[in-house]
Amino acid sequence: MHLQLRSKDKKDFPGLFDITAAGHILSDETIGDGVREIEEELGIAVSFEELISIGVIKDQIHENGFFDNERCHVFLYNAETTIETLYKLQKEEVSGVVTADFQDFYKLCRGLEKKIAVEGFGVAEDGRKTAAGKTITTNDLVPHSPEYLLQVTDLISKKLKDRKSFWK
Repeated sequence: MHLQLRSKDKKDFPGLFDITAAGHILSDETIGDGVREIEEELGIAVSFEELISIGVIKDQIHENGFFDNERCHVFLYNAETTIETLYKLQKEEVSGVVTADFQDFYKLCRGLEKKIAVEGFGVAEDGRKTAAGKTITTNDLVPHSPEYLLQVTDLISKKLKDRKSFWK
């Protein structure tokens, strides 16, 4: 499970971990056009056909005068390399990427674990990648609605149980 660390320069939720990648589709775009967010934020050139849809999930974030109501199209991507070689981050958007064991993340989202270990890398001001390992809690995550995180992890879990269909 890969999580991106939002840049400290982001207006909304700076320095918090979020799903990788996230973005808004413009009114004149298709869902397939959303792959541009992946390349813009993470530097991964991926085609829409390489993504595995796991559903559309409603999410609401209402916090400190911030209101965000979305229908999130959620996809999985089978990255067959390490995160250090996979990602070329746009540091204005993303300042690091970490991996978490999916079962640990699943338990964290359900309150069955209070904290989990993650490892990955951050990007220094000079663009160098630096190793990053730490322990995170739900307070370190963008405050998606609890239902959103439960649904996302349920759908991923179901897809992983049927690995044959997931890994094509």
